[in-house]
Parts: sequence; C-alpha cells; structure tokens
Amino acid sequence: MVLIALWRAALTILYRNRNAHAALTAKTLGFWELNYAICALTQAAAFGALCFITMVSTNDPIGQLLVDATTIGYTAGVTARNTGRLRVAIGQLTLALGPLTAGATLRGGLEYYSLALLTFLYFLAAVEIAGYLSRKNLRLLLLNHENKALISNLAEQHRRLDIALGNMSHGLCTFDSSLRLVLSNERTAELFGLPPESFPAGNDSAEMVALSVEAAITRISPSPRWSRISRINSLNAPSSSTIELKGERTVSWSHVRWRTAAPSSFSRMLPSD
Repeated sequence: MVLIALWRAALTILYRNRNAHAALTAKTLGFWELNYAICALTQAAAFGALCFITMVSTNDPIGQLLVDATTIGYTAGVTARNTGRLRVAIGQLTLALGPLTAGATLRGGLEYYSLALLTFLYFLAAVEIAGYLSRKNLRLLLLNHENKALISNLAEQHRRLDIALGNMSHGLCTFDSSLRLVLSNERTAELFGLPPESFPAGNDSAEMVALSVEAAITRISPSPRWSRISRINSLNAPSSSTIELKGERTVSWSHVRWRTAAPSSFSRMLPSD
C-alpha cells in the first residue's frame, strides 16, 4: 500500500508538471486516464487484500474492526469522487468490499455472517449511488455544454446587433411600457451633440428629453416635448414630428408602438437639412 501511494503521488507530480500549454490529444488523455484507473484499482485491491488477510489470519476483533472501518471510509470516498468514471468506481468497490465480504463469510459465526451481509448490502447501495451520481453529473455536463453554446450564440447575436446599430445612419432607441430606455445606438446621442454614453439603458424618457433639449434643441422646452411623447406613446398609430436643433438643423422624429407581449415602442430620428 505504501508503494501504491508513492506511485500515485509520482503520477500526480508528473501530471501537474506537464506542459499545460501543450494540446491535450486523445492519446495523451488516454494515457493519464489509464494510469489513474490502474492506480485506483490497485489501491482498492490492496485494501481488499488487507481486509481478507485480517479476517482469516488474525483473532483480533479490534484490529479487524479498524481495518474494516478504514476500508468502508475509503469506499465512501470512491463512491462520490469517481462518479465521472463509473466503471472505475464500481471496480474499486468490488475489489475493496468483495474480499471483505468473502473473509467475513469464511471466518464464520453469527457476527461475521452479519458483517458479510451488511457489507454486501452496503456494496449494492454504493453501486446504486455511484450510478445515480454518474447520471446526474452527465446531465450537468451536457447542460453546461448547452449553456456555453447558448451564451456563445447570444454573444454573437449581440455583436452583430451592435455592428448593425453602430452603422445605422439614423438614431434608434426603444422603450418599455414604463417609458424607460431599453436600447439606444450611438447615433441617437450624436444627433444631439452628446457623448455616446449619455443614454444608458433604464434611463427615463423624461430625463432623455430634458438632456437633449438642454444640449441641442431650441424653440421648445422639455415639458411640452415630454407631454407629447407621453401622449403619443399611449396611441397605437405611428406618429412623427420635427425637432429644431441648434445650428439651424432639424431632426425628423418618428414613433412606433410595437405589438409584443410586453408593450414597448421605438423612436427613430433622422437628420434633415
């Protein structure tokens, strides 16, 4: 058992000192998996042999109890730790608990027969738990892959949307049913001579109008403009108007109410001479 422990420690050191930047091929992965399985099964067999020898060759009940308890604790860890390698886990349980059950049976006597029966029942339960956890882990692994694919897809869609919005010649902003900003492109702020970050998501429409009026709009105050937006948002029909800006420029502003499960709307602004 000491030699096996040293062997496993050496493999662990080699694995951690490997070239982490090198590509993991199927051959490389197979090498580490095989060595792990051999070490794990050999160690389990050593525990089983220790239990068997202790059962049939000694008359020390305390020593037998200590060896059995240690082996049971070892197999409990195996059940949880190696669920990702179900065959290895079942092999370890068999090699460790099989000799223990056989040794207690050969020893004979009511107490040893009882120990053999309980150990066998524990073995069945451990195999069942390992199988359940293995299926659970597989489902989680598949779900994780699906989530990563979904996140990647959403990120790509978001990137394309950003490109499309960023290259639009007119301003575009969308609002929810509470007239709070959901999305706005940089052109919207640019039309009013404002920095791109002037209209963050969640911004209230009244705040947007007040900021736009203060920065660029003449001949109109924020309150009438806000009242007009509120009134138009309650209508189902599209509408449009013209906003005069400083520097003798005007912006054509149109508003459309979307037909969605959650009422929303969008506004489009076009510069005009």
